[in-house]
Amino acid sequence: MSGQSVWTALSQIGISSVQTGEVLNNVKERRSLATTEEVADYLQVSVPSLLQMRHKGRAPKASKVGRSLRWRWSDVDAWLEQRAS
Repeated sequence: MSGQSVWTALSQIGISSVQTGEVLNNVKERRSLATTEEVADYLQVSVPSLLQMRHKGRAPKASKVGRSLRWRWSDVDAWLEQRAS
């Protein structure tokens, strides 16, 4: 379905482009889960350093997803804010 067709379909069910734009902006604002490599790069530390910090309880909270660690950007930002104060 083309972009024009989507707008036409949405308008036919009573959803304005303003409402749709707000929804799309909210989706863009939501950040995905980060990989260990992304968090290490963001914090400017090596992956082994980040994993060691995590092991010692000195890193942002991470969650296991399958075999991998994933980090919520909100947890990383909160952890940074907490350390700054």
